Amino acid sequence: RVLPFQEHVINIALNPRDSVLSNARRIAELGGGGTALCAPIERLTQDHDKVDLFVGITDNVEWVGQGFLSAWRVYREQIAQEAKAVLVTVVPNTDRPVPQGEPGVSFVHGWSDSVLRFVAEVFGICQKYDTIESE
Repeated sequence: RVLPFQEHVINIALNPRDSVLSNARRIAELGGGGTALCAPIERLTQDHDKVDLFVGITDNVEWVGQGFLSAWRVYREQIAQEAKAVLVTVVPNTDRPVPQGEPGVSFVHGWSDSVLRFVAEVFGICQKYDTIESE
């Protein structure tokens, strides 16, 4: 489930058969705006959507909403106690939107073609996807 966000989650239908890059282009066309990393977590909580792994791609700036940490703690408490989060920061620093050591939250700093493969391997979800497509 892909939940692009600005100040809130933006609904978009993506084709799972398209490449990651093609879908990323569609998301990029949505424009820019404020940052609310908590928005997708709040949507998961609202929808009672239990996920094993949340991957958030962020610039680490939280401009809107209750903040990722508060939303994440509520989500884990109410919906998915064993859920894990990987926050991928796409800015050239090592700041974090949550304290290091927060249960269930890991960080990847920077972006390359191997980030999604790394996340899949670390969290054991490689069986379904043999390759990560790119253009």
